[in-house]
Amino acid sequence: MNQDSFKEIEALFHELDGLNSIDRKHRLEELSSHDAEKAIKLRSMFASMTQAPGFLESDAIDQHVQMPIEIPVDGTTVLAGRYTIVECIGVGGSSTVFRAQATNPVRAVAIKILRLGLSSQRARDRFEVESKSLAKLTHPHIAHIYETGVFVQDGVRVPWIAMELIPQSRTVIDYIEIENLGKKQRMELFVRICEAIQAAHRDGVLHLDLNASNVLVDAHGYPKIIDFGLTGLVFSAHSKSTSFVGTRYSMAPEQTLFGSVPFDERTDVFALGLLLVELLTGHRLQAFVGQNDEAARQLIGFGKAREQVEQIDDIDEQYRMMIDRMLRVDPSDRFESVDELLAGLKQLKPPIKSDFTSKALFGVVAASIVVAGWFALQYEQRIEPPRSNTLTLPSEVVMNISSQNPRNDEYSERDSQVVDAISSALDSDQVIEPSQGAALHATLADRYRVSGEYDKSIEQYMFAIELLSEPSDENDKNWTLYSLADLLIFLGRATEAELYLSLIQRGGEIESTLLVNLGIAETRILILQNENERAAAQIRYTRGQLNAASQITQIDRFEPLMKMSGIFFELNEKAEGLELLEDARVIAIQAHGPQSVSGAFVDVAFANAMFDREVLATSAQPKERLLRAIETFKNADDQFHAMWAQRQLGNIYLAIGDNQHALQAFTQAWEGMSALLGDEHHETIVCFAHREIVLIALGTDAHEHVDTFESAMFSLSQLLGSEHPVVEGLWEIADRIAGFRAP
Repeated sequence: MNQDSFKEIEALFHELDGLNSIDRKHRLEELSSHDAEKAIKLRSMFASMTQAPGFLESDAIDQHVQMPIEIPVDGTTVLAGRYTIVECIGVGGSSTVFRAQATNPVRAVAIKILRLGLSSQRARDRFEVESKSLAKLTHPHIAHIYETGVFVQDGVRVPWIAMELIPQSRTVIDYIEIENLGKKQRMELFVRICEAIQAAHRDGVLHLDLNASNVLVDAHGYPKIIDFGLTGLVFSAHSKSTSFVGTRYSMAPEQTLFGSVPFDERTDVFALGLLLVELLTGHRLQAFVGQNDEAARQLIGFGKAREQVEQIDDIDEQYRMMIDRMLRVDPSDRFESVDELLAGLKQLKPPIKSDFTSKALFGVVAASIVVAGWFALQYEQRIEPPRSNTLTLPSEVVMNISSQNPRNDEYSERDSQVVDAISSALDSDQVIEPSQGAALHATLADRYRVSGEYDKSIEQYMFAIELLSEPSDENDKNWTLYSLADLLIFLGRATEAELYLSLIQRGGEIESTLLVNLGIAETRILILQNENERAAAQIRYTRGQLNAASQITQIDRFEPLMKMSGIFFELNEKAEGLELLEDARVIAIQAHGPQSVSGAFVDVAFANAMFDREVLATSAQPKERLLRAIETFKNADDQFHAMWAQRQLGNIYLAIGDNQHALQAFTQAWEGMSALLGDEHHETIVCFAHREIVLIALGTDAHEHVDTFESAMFSLSQLLGSEHPVVEGLWEIADRIAGFRAP
């Protein structure tokens, strides 16, 4: 129904509303004779007014409960045996929120309890729908749900939800006013909110009550959406409501019981339009001060929000056009989805988000750190693949497979033994339990990844994921999905990586270590998409998660600290990167001593952090750190990382123009990698390509080395993709050092 039709019905409604019931009946019969559709619509509107319980009133109050039930906050109220309520922190329209202390894991949580007195079946159903829907959701800007349950007090069954506590939070409006944010910053905040709603919609969940009071901003400036109140199931339910859903500040016309349009994504799009106006101008639409609930419902149903916007002067025209479309009365006239809305926001001028272009040489260094990090970050504590250790191998094929790092010449023989043993087990007639089969495939995937056979690795991860289908397999499946996504990110395949990350079940008690790794993975995807501002915000959020995760041991913090520091350097946020490196250095010294392999990794990272020509020209510290790291790796019989650090040393010589020493370093790295991994592994090819660049610059048989360099780059492009940061970075180095570009 278009806007003109609604205006006609509005006028008829007001006319009929002034008549008594008999005259109204006769007028409707008269109308039916020449416009049956309008008559049916008007009858539906008046019927809804008489059938629906009071809008925004305490319609669900259990009349058997005369007074609120007391909830002690003195430490004696314990839910599910592990949530001790300690303080009341808020009261909402349908719930009361408490702070509680949880055990296993130990953390502060928010406990949302159905507002006492709202204990009818209808109220409990509302709360149950909310909790089940939220449990499906996982997004940095949606409050996480940990657990739900019901307790009985004074004969009343009271549901509760244990959810993420957001300390030092403010409502989004308080935040933008106190921080005095400009329009660009407000729009960036709005985009984050849209992305969270987009993620919820993809999980089949509507919010249906999205307003400024349901968007909190934490102490770091990150929005958190709470209270997915009466949610529906997108793409499946599309059920028409027989009762009111939401508050007037978030309500779309179809939520006012005028009843011919079901709720879907466009209902939340309308609420986003209301929120956007408030964010940009401070005006709260649909407040209708002085109007009772019935009058407010009528005004909302007839689309008064758009008329309110017309009275606001300080809205840029491009924003006004988008808001006008979001606030259309007929859902079919709005943006079809939040996906379409976000696409429209990206077309605004000036752009809401700026692009990010990394330095070519540092891009090669950073990508190399990611590769090395996969093989292992510690020698003293042999790192397993980034999956849960609960996956076990059949006893027939148990071997020494703990090391993911080809440190020495024994690697190739041991690796082929593992691959042969696993392949034989999978090809044999013996019965293998699905979880054991998954372990075999996942281990095989890890081995193929180490050897640079990425297509085979991806295939084996997929086999493992298919076998992990039982509820008890959820943790192992999550880790395996993460491993696959991590490999795809390394290969620059961001869209595929996003798909597999979206399959990870993040409700319930997800491991904190996995949660942090997911945040790192999501940041790397944003970097691949040139979304540097969002990437910076995401990695800071993940850093906060790591700091808050008390159950992660100090030694287990080392790897994520190293990964995050590398990301901060790549984003040109040097100070934060150095802070994390210092934290990692302290852990390395405390756990393994000053001359450990862990400390050597920190030395390499510090050297790369100082990758600035002026610094390199005046300070010997970067080179000294790398030489110390190389010696440490060699003493630990870790040939791979010794050669990897040798290549970083070559980069330093190259940056300061010492081509002779650069050639020596790259040649040693190439020869070492070739002996260890073979000539076709990408690490070997990268070292060889660096060597050829220096030889071209030195003018030694330049034409011949141009041909060999281009051949190496073709092979590397076949392995990693022509747009991989390592490939693009090498071409830029070739242009800068030797004066030639990609063909």
